[in-house]
Amino acid sequence: METTKNPLVEALIQERLAQKLTQGQLAEASGLSRRALNLIEGGGDCTLSTLQRLLDTLGLEPVARRTRRMTLDDVVQESEEELFDKPAAPGG
Repeated sequence: METTKNPLVEALIQERLAQKLTQGQLAEASGLSRRALNLIEGGGDCTLSTLQRLLDTLGLEPVARRTRRMTLDDVVQESEEELFDKPAAPGG
């Protein structure tokens, strides 16, 4: 069974690949073992300090932002769109 990875982990992996770094290279530059990085990229937990070391090594900055929560109206609209297989009219 395949699990969906945390978006933060996905972003770390994508940035590592974009910089053409192997797990071993990123781990060494971050002061981690390759096994530890492999576990993190596989969905395992890590401490905030470990996460910060990885982000620093990749030249990334963590950003916290508020997410939009769905309202009951949003859920009803989404259900109607799926049921009738058409987008809702603008404005509700």
